[in-house]
Amino acid sequence: MTTLTNTSQPDLPAAHEVAADMNWRGASGETVSGAEAERHLTATLALLEKRGWTRIADLTQEDASTAALKDASESWSVKRLLLALIRSVLDSDQPVSRPLTLFEALHEIARGEDGDIDSWTVATRCVEAVLRIRTGARFPDMSAWSQKRSRTVEDVRGLLQDAAAFAIQHGTAA
Repeated sequence: MTTLTNTSQPDLPAAHEVAADMNWRGASGETVSGAEAERHLTATLALLEKRGWTRIADLTQEDASTAALKDASESWSVKRLLLALIRSVLDSDQPVSRPLTLFEALHEIARGEDGDIDSWTVATRCVEAVLRIRTGARFPDMSAWSQKRSRTVEDVRGLLQDAAAFAIQHGTAA
């Protein structure tokens, strides 16, 4: 388990100071345990390992939601066009198959078995808490951090691992 310390830079906030300031309530107002946040973060890491990480989303790639309408033309009947539109709407709620940004991966876990919007809220706070510990910034932005030109997948992996450790060490009990 990773222990977050910053003995080499005493001007940075200590993990226990950051944890004391942290809100462990999700968007619903209910408390999220450290274990729930850790599960969300660990699942996010596994998803990124499986699908790949990208610094910036490539939204130009065709996905399933647009494929049904790709060949639409004026010659299509109303019935055919409506069926293609319905398929497009239904497919738009499916997870994307391209590599994900950190934000997208965290959000996708919120839609599955390993998380929800509350665990997403707190997991994101844990990531930003680790960034606060690392950088000393009062309000670091996870998306801005992960989109830095020099950012690597190893950096993102380490951040998620540290955030999961932070959640377990400093989070609320179940």
